Amino acid sequence: MQRPDPVSIPLTPGVYMYKDARGRIIYVGKARVLRRRVLSYFRQEGLPAKTLAMLSHAVTMEFITTTTEKEALLLEANCIKKYRPHYNIMLRDDKQYVLFRFNLKNPFPRLEIVRKARRDGARYFGPFTSGLSARETWKLIHRAFTLRRCSDRVMKNRVRPCLYHSMGQCPAPCLGLVTSQAYQENVHKVMELLQGRSKELLCSLHTAMDQAAETLEYERAAALRDQIRAVEATVERQAAVLPGGGDMDAIGIFPAEKGLALGVIFVRNGAMTDGRAFYWAGLSLEDAPELLWSFLGQYYTRVLPPPRILLPWIPDDVDGMDDANTTETTVVTDTPAIALTEREVWEQSLADRRGGPVHIVSPRNAGDNRLVDLAQTNAREEARRQEKVTESSILERLAHVLHLQDPPRRIECVDVSHTGGRQTRVGMVVFEDGRADQTQYRVYAMPDSEDDYATLAAWIPRRLESGPPWPDLLLIDGGRGQLAAVTCLA
Repeated sequence: MQRPDPVSIPLTPGVYMYKDARGRIIYVGKARVLRRRVLSYFRQEGLPAKTLAMLSHAVTMEFITTTTEKEALLLEANCIKKYRPHYNIMLRDDKQYVLFRFNLKNPFPRLEIVRKARRDGARYFGPFTSGLSARETWKLIHRAFTLRRCSDRVMKNRVRPCLYHSMGQCPAPCLGLVTSQAYQENVHKVMELLQGRSKELLCSLHTAMDQAAETLEYERAAALRDQIRAVEATVERQAAVLPGGGDMDAIGIFPAEKGLALGVIFVRNGAMTDGRAFYWAGLSLEDAPELLWSFLGQYYTRVLPPPRILLPWIPDDVDGMDDANTTETTVVTDTPAIALTEREVWEQSLADRRGGPVHIVSPRNAGDNRLVDLAQTNAREEARRQEKVTESSILERLAHVLHLQDPPRRIECVDVSHTGGRQTRVGMVVFEDGRADQTQYRVYAMPDSEDDYATLAAWIPRRLESGPPWPDLLLIDGGRGQLAAVTCLA
């Protein structure tokens, strides 16, 4: 791509998008000052290999201006999510995270398993990456602490106690067999357990059990003994890493032989509750700064950010590096007197998402270093596992068999379904880099018809209206007739 005329580039914050010869967006970036950032791509030396490859395919460029850097950051994240550019670092993670929820506005709250935290005044605990593990913990808690399991609607309409009450696992608040105060005592115990304050809870349970045994209340003592065992079994799954408590996520980076891996450790109330690891083939350590910022933007749109995020290091500001590397000096008068750093912009954005302050920090003591090392260890194991997988070779073999110029990065699979000519639908599933991406699955409602050929022919304009990203390979379920119905419109 030729160096653009500096006068044609705005002097405001915003988002820039590189497009290839087919008009596809191949890279999206944000800038504090668009002109300064874009011109930095055309300096004589010092550009990463990935940037050079992107520029070799770029033909045109578009700009979207914003009034603030934070708006540019949010717009960049939305554009990446919408267009999924080839040269942006994408977080392909279809993992559904699990949270525990207590609605404390209800006099008899129940412990729910949910997939998303909302600002509704309820208390959330997690996240847990394993739904099975969370479900087992949920069952363990209900066997030890008597809480209702039924929904609010079922509770209001119940006329007799449920089976769980007969099993001694529900106090039957639906029929007024327990006071709100007595019920809340169990809720408080469960919250202490989920918050990591297990020592205080175990101490109080042991004291209550001893008192019950002394007063010959053996049934109550046995129930407290079961609660103690349940708490100890739950605590065994958690490792205390912050003696003073607190919530944070620790992130580590590992440069593998064929790519770059990232690990994240969840610490809640001072205890390590879970972790995740990700791997990107083809990246190197010089891509780590972009990976860290991109990960924050994409990952924390799905998970509520904690008040503290620990990075292995704070990457330099991209715009700050541009100041030193851009050969042409540009006088900027429209920018604010005090410019925010990249970290401050991200902290503001994540704070808005969380509804409270968020601090992005680097290791400050030996404890922080241990957490980063642990996250890096998880990243290393993920890299070793992923590099044994031969997904890329499968795509290469597919390209060879189908006589494609390059391995198909995006594959769309389409099928027609109907019930006797009614409720006609066209379903589409998507594979990105050899992996199913359920977030891009689509179902198109079509006019009722028993003619699959006509339905596919009518579907093509609908797919074109949906816009990019376009598939490198489109698979149609059927035979030559179905294929002809699609290719005749191409």
